[in-house]
Amino acid sequence: NVFFFQEEEEEEEEEDMVDPLEVVRDKCAQAEHCVHARAKLEDCESRVGSKSETREDCTEELFDFLHARDHCVLFVSIAFKLFNLGQTVPGAFHKLPTISWVDSGPFLLTELV
Repeated sequence: NVFFFQEEEEEEEEEDMVDPLEVVRDKCAQAEHCVHARAKLEDCESRVGSKSETREDCTEELFDFLHARDHCVLFVSIAFKLFNLGQTVPGAFHKLPTISWVDSGPFLLTELV
């Protein structure tokens, strides 16, 4: 019975795990540039969905949104890589860079040694 209890506990822990990439993507999708790109995508989807026959698709709008979101994600990723580099390189960042979310996207604030 003890083993069974431990197994249930492990399964519960796995359910609580959150993919950090998805968290950053969701946060980046709320940045101003991404919101505008998403609005264009949603307008296109509404327009295409309202027509019974059309050759139009929303590929360009989708790629524009994904590009804007992934550009933001890349920025955040670089900030954390710089922090990790600072753990082994003297004179680099001595604490985790602070990322402030402004309307236009992430804004990196850092402190140097």
